[in-house]
Amino acid sequence: MKKLFSMLVAAALVGTMAMAAQAVPQVPADVVIDHLSNPNAKLEYKVKFSHKAHASLGTDAAACQKCHHKWDGKTAIKTCASDGCHADTTSFKATEKDPKFLMTAFHSKSPMSCQGCHKEMKTAQKKTGPTACAQCHNQK
Repeated sequence: MKKLFSMLVAAALVGTMAMAAQAVPQVPADVVIDHLSNPNAKLEYKVKFSHKAHASLGTDAAACQKCHHKWDGKTAIKTCASDGCHADTTSFKATEKDPKFLMTAFHSKSPMSCQGCHKEMKTAQKKTGPTACAQCHNQK
């Protein structure tokens, strides 16, 4: 009986770990966000993003949902520029407030945006990523 109980506990642990591994999709270590382009801009719109650097915030589904706020935790994660999220790439104003604009996904005051999260962490005196334009966007 003791042996059977031990085997059941081991099987439950293996099953739990397998389910946890499936909960978070495999992500590329680094991506280039290049959905916007403006030939008149002084800075590049293309930005290098490191998932690996953000892994310190967590690697579970809840951590992914901090940015991918429309992800259900089960299906494939879509990009920010996907239909139903921030699909409008026509505004190049970082001050644009409408969440349909892709620019808003990265520059709003919300902690779900890159800039909002970084500024919130900076205010809390935590190690954070860039908060100024040229720290993400290279000069042309």
